[in-house]
Amino acid sequence: MFTKRFWLDAAERCVRAFASSLAAALTAGVATPASIPWQSALTAAAIGSLVSLLMSLAASQQPNSISPAAFTPPT
Repeated sequence: MFTKRFWLDAAERCVRAFASSLAAALTAGVATPASIPWQSALTAAAIGSLVSLLMSLAASQQPNSISPAAFTPPT
């Protein structure tokens, strides 16, 4: 969790989560750009990004974790 690689991977996942959440929020209503509720869409995207970061941190607590996505099944 304290490696540069971990944080780069976690940041990439956060950016992807933000972008996909924003795309979903913007296309769900199929509206014109002027009528899009930008504050709500950006808030939803930020929450998606925060959840991604929290999941990366949770994954780092697993034994033998090497990346933010290193969930291992219990043995």
